[in-house]
Amino acid sequence: MIYTVWVAVYEKNGLKRGPGLLDAFFALTEPWVADIDSVSGGGPLGQPVYKVAISIHPRFEGSIFGLEVLAPRHYPQRFLVPDGQSFEVRLDRMP
Repeated sequence: MIYTVWVAVYEKNGLKRGPGLLDAFFALTEPWVADIDSVSGGGPLGQPVYKVAISIHPRFEGSIFGLEVLAPRHYPQRFLVPDGQSFEVRLDRMP
């Protein structure tokens, strides 16, 4: 089974949304549950919205799993992911 998750990634700017991050990447917090098939979006001409396709191992279908969002010079953030959800993530910049 393949889950599709939409993630908008921005830099945190106080309580507001800062600039979009076009160099984000993703990792699973429980790699034995699923695999990331593909990530599209971002890049020099893209938007800060990423489409992440994740294939769930048959034994764990219907499970909620953890996804980690990372970007250079920013602290990573983890959150739980159900299928078909959209998220907005605001990453804190490292000093």
